[in-house]
Amino acid sequence: MIHKYARVFLSGCWYNRRVNTARYALCLAVFLVCLSACSPGGGSSPPTTAAPPAITPFQTPTLLEATAPTTTAAPTFTPPPLPTPTPYLYTVVEGNTMIGIALNFGITLEQLQLANPDVNPSFLSVGTQLVIPLPDLEEDQPSGSSNLEILPLETGGVNCLPDRAGGLWCLWPVSNPLETPVENLAGLIRLFDSAGEQVASQPSYHLLNLLLPGQTTALGAYFPPPLPEWQTAQAQLTGASAANQVQQRYFTAALTSMETEELDPEQLGYAISGEIALSAEEGDPLPAYLWALAIAYDAAGQPVGIRRWQAEAEALTNTTAFSFQIFSQGSPIERVEVLVEAGITP
Repeated sequence: MIHKYARVFLSGCWYNRRVNTARYALCLAVFLVCLSACSPGGGSSPPTTAAPPAITPFQTPTLLEATAPTTTAAPTFTPPPLPTPTPYLYTVVEGNTMIGIALNFGITLEQLQLANPDVNPSFLSVGTQLVIPLPDLEEDQPSGSSNLEILPLETGGVNCLPDRAGGLWCLWPVSNPLETPVENLAGLIRLFDSAGEQVASQPSYHLLNLLLPGQTTALGAYFPPPLPEWQTAQAQLTGASAANQVQQRYFTAALTSMETEELDPEQLGYAISGEIALSAEEGDPLPAYLWALAIAYDAAGQPVGIRRWQAEAEALTNTTAFSFQIFSQGSPIERVEVLVEAGITP
């Protein structure tokens, strides 16, 4: 029905368009109003709205259930093993020769010169430091040479004692349980912090050339200030070889008498005196040097002081007197032991 009347009305509007354009526009507007009023429901249609987009759920992370923190015991510090033997330095003293130093350390003159190419063997200056190549590092040593091994000596714990200057003296005992004399005695002392990291190291030397069977000595090393934070000290031998040509290179020297005198009531210093007898007969050539090495021990048997005395060349006789002092770097001195040595070259 609505479409029939709409056609008639539109026909009239089309006729008015031909007569008057303004009337055609008014007629068309009236038609549109009537058409909207005649829509189903008798009124305006309610506005339509777009359906909301579907929401895809997203799973967010959830908090884990809180748990009590776990604790583990701190690991026990075990000092790492010391390195294999390394070359060390020897300081030239008055009367030293290149060949004599080589003999004392059980190496050849050629090996010593190769390790020190900048040193003139004919002009050794006192205080010059020579690199001593340990036999273990020499690739051209014969396979059967006894110098290729470090002899199994007995060693004790390291005793480190601070001094007034802020440095640290570390002493450790070494004994010769073998039936053969030992030369080239040297070691390495390292300091470790609480985490087991190495913080310092120093070579340690024997102040004599020879350690006879059954003798006990002490090797020392000094750590100058300022000192790092350290907790543990560890020492290991880096040189100990069988002595060669002992009869030809050394004199038989014996301590015939010794006296000690306490220097202070706290037993931190002693004066030592005595006599050393040589095996040489009247008229025989005398040794080039005579040494007395004093080692002070505390009540626990730990070395706390060390000092070497050297006889003056003009004072050397078949019976030579000595007198010197020794002091403790730490606890009171309980006893003092003296080793003596005489040889053809220092």
